[in-house]
Amino acid sequence: MNNLAIKKQFVIGLLVFLLIVLAIIVMILRSRISTTGTTPDGNTPTTVPITAVPANAPLEIVSFQSDAATGTLLPNSIIEVSLNRAFVSNEVQIGISPDIQTNQTIEGTAIYISPQTNWTIGTAYTFSVTAGGQTTDYELRTVETQTAGSQGVNTRPEGAYEESLAFQLQNHPDSFLTNQTPFATDRFSIISQYIEQPTGHFAFAVTLNGDEAEARTYFRVWLESLGLSATQIDELDITYQTSP
Repeated sequence: MNNLAIKKQFVIGLLVFLLIVLAIIVMILRSRISTTGTTPDGNTPTTVPITAVPANAPLEIVSFQSDAATGTLLPNSIIEVSLNRAFVSNEVQIGISPDIQTNQTIEGTAIYISPQTNWTIGTAYTFSVTAGGQTTDYELRTVETQTAGSQGVNTRPEGAYEESLAFQLQNHPDSFLTNQTPFATDRFSIISQYIEQPTGHFAFAVTLNGDEAEARTYFRVWLESLGLSATQIDELDITYQTSP
């Protein structure tokens, strides 16, 4: 009898020990679930991607680019303006100078701009993009020789081109001047190129022929004849060299 009593006590003690161990394991598992999968009130938290942008967030321009090299357009290039969230058409306004008829298509968080005919070869266009109450200007110049007949029909209202040039002359003199280049006389010649850094703008290289001082005077008189003011001329990025 004594042996049987001892065996019963041993079995009971073993069962109690196992129950205690099991209870501890269950408590540990519950503790881990509570700290990683639930909120303090016991509800499963809602996961919000860190990249999500609320629909009412201020609209911002993320990027502006064409399908050509930086700072340029091909005759039939499509321009992509990406923003930080989805938007409706009246939230974004795009002005183009010189004026040209375009198609604008919204897809997701981007708007795509394509010309109804072609971008004019050698023309520098200023794109004024307004989003979220802020307006940012971008400048692109059309490159590559245009094939005959690819100009298309001019659908711009009468006088619109002149108004656009006047806008460029007043607000973007470098874009205005680059539309007059390349240009050459027996006194000087001028070419332009787009410079991306430190801020995007058009820079000009002028070659002076004959007497340098006299050639500079002729060049400045030509700039003034285009309508550029003395202040605008002085602020242009111009480098000079003399012909051999």
